[in-house]
Amino acid sequence: MKRYALPLLAGLLAGAALFSPDAGALTPWLRWAGYLLAAWGASWPAPRLQWAPGFWAVFALWAVRAWWLHNPPGAAAEAWWALLAAGLGPVLAYFTTARGYDPHFDLVVPWVYGHLARRQGTRPHTLLRLAQVQPAHRVLDVGGGAGRTARYMEHARQVVVLDPSPFMLAEARRRERLQPVRGFAERLPFPAAAFDRVVIVDALHHMRDQQAALAEVWRVLAPGGRFVLEEPNPQHPVGRAIAWGERLLGMPSRFHTPEHLAAQFPHARRVHIEKDAWRAWIVVEKA
Repeated sequence: MKRYALPLLAGLLAGAALFSPDAGALTPWLRWAGYLLAAWGASWPAPRLQWAPGFWAVFALWAVRAWWLHNPPGAAAEAWWALLAAGLGPVLAYFTTARGYDPHFDLVVPWVYGHLARRQGTRPHTLLRLAQVQPAHRVLDVGGGAGRTARYMEHARQVVVLDPSPFMLAEARRRERLQPVRGFAERLPFPAAAFDRVVIVDALHHMRDQQAALAEVWRVLAPGGRFVLEEPNPQHPVGRAIAWGERLLGMPSRFHTPEHLAAQFPHARRVHIEKDAWRAWIVVEKA
């Protein structure tokens, strides 16, 4: 019942906004807010972007309004406000649906990460050199999403791709040698010392509790194992541009210097930092 409480409230408020008395100059905005609430309420919760429910809810309300107004020119003018609300309402519903992770990845996977995971692109030579994955190793790719990095480590005994987004993992399932697991880096669903190699590639800055995620990586890393973290370097102009770009897109990303990230492993046998242009790799070896 709680799931329908907010949409029901949105519907009541939409009706009040659409059929309230004239409010002078604010009237068009009030009507638009009513249509927007209707589109949001019909679409929420939104695991994926879908416009049909919001569109039909707005269309039904606009039809009732058109009949109620008995003013064809006024109804036609209001249709533009309704159409705008029908487009924005589902987007608002999508970004207000709780996921526990950055919802942008559910949007971009069909267009970006899925395409990159399927095409034969440039091998991550530096990452592979630093990880030194052997056939007998058990490998965990945290935040590996569509498997665009893990596919280069398929020669290992076991390659697990962990990600919270089911749509990202759907792409990883296309690779027979990869084992997709849905979960959060802050609560890895694996026993201690379960993996010989752990990698996080361009994903840590998206995680909500980075310290907890790194602590979990340390827990599941076996003695003698190696963890490789690849991140944009915010000290470099390109790295700063990436950080600003993600902020402009509304992503809750947080970037740290390589030195700060390396300092999170005081008990490691060895911590090594390597930089190449705007990227940085932190290599952690467990005693």
